Amino acid sequence: MIHHLIHTLFSELAAISEEHGEIHDTHVRDTLHLTLNFYFIWGNPCTRFPCHYYMFTKQGNLAVSNAVKKFLLAVNECEEIKNIPLGQRRLDLLQNDELGLAEDYDMDEFIGYAEKVLPLEPLCDSMFVMYDDDDDE
Repeated sequence: MIHHLIHTLFSELAAISEEHGEIHDTHVRDTLHLTLNFYFIWGNPCTRFPCHYYMFTKQGNLAVSNAVKKFLLAVNECEEIKNIPLGQRRLDLLQNDELGLAEDYDMDEFIGYAEKVLPLEPLCDSMFVMYDDDDDE
């Protein structure tokens, strides 16, 4: 089940990339990785969700935010996740190349690649604010 949820997340990000190519930009990938690190890898409660991923438009930010939120809420309902230790094991799940992502895409195009899990650090407050300059053109 958890593999299906991860596959679905990356498939949704791949679909978003068709209209919003900036999803592959370093700042966006880093923000996605930090979000997943905080909530999925370290198991912090989903009391609020980032909405600013440094996409070029509000529409792009909302699309990414909705995909991540959907994934995190589904993972929290998944019994299987309770048996997967926090930290490196969960990072390894996210970086599993055998998930069968859409052709032409690897997971590292969306979250980068890390040999070791990032330390647990609070997310930047700016990730929770949709800025005026994020308006669609």
